[in-house]
Amino acid sequence: DEYDDTSASTPLNVQVTTPQLDLTQVLASTVSLEFRSSWQQSSSHSSMAFVTFDTGDNQTLLSWTGTQVAHYSQLFQYAINIPEGANQMNITFTYQGTNGWFWTLDDIVVNAVSNCAEANPCQNGGRCVQSSQDRTCNCAGSDFTGRYCTEPTTSTNPEVTLLLEDFNHLPLFCVADEESERDRAHFSHDPPQYWEIDNSGMGTGGREEFRGWSFMR
Repeated sequence: DEYDDTSASTPLNVQVTTPQLDLTQVLASTVSLEFRSSWQQSSSHSSMAFVTFDTGDNQTLLSWTGTQVAHYSQLFQYAINIPEGANQMNITFTYQGTNGWFWTLDDIVVNAVSNCAEANPCQNGGRCVQSSQDRTCNCAGSDFTGRYCTEPTTSTNPEVTLLLEDFNHLPLFCVADEESERDRAHFSHDPPQYWEIDNSGMGTGGREEFRGWSFMR
């Protein structure tokens, strides 16, 4: 709605891409994406999220249209299957919309279970044993038992965080021409380091501070 206040010639048509994420120290099929999303249900907008690997493979995680149910700050989680031979990946979020509609993203996290060489989860002298999909601990020769040679334990596989972005560190600016202090939004067009924004699909017009992906609070 804010973008269209100055009669934009085309709808929003934008994408934002994470940095390249290193997969060389994680197990296959263990990468997960989670983020918080706010979305207004309408036939006037759509979005996608997909993964691109250095092998040339792609994986679509979500494709939302007007039927997607409205939600606010809802947590979404997706499993990402890593193809054989992939060493890097990034995630792209795309959005197309018209006046009055929006998609917000926050608290983007990518986690993966590391291999034994990267992080040994075994305690008290336990030996880490690597398989194609998991790690186990051999506790022989120690005085401890359990998954990680420590009792009691309720923990799950230790994880490596490949990406954690809440955008709170970005320097933001005030929209000077809003009518009241309450309506002023703090925003920036500058993404975090190594992130990429593509607003080339947009036309002319529209309020400058809301043209494409904006970072706000």
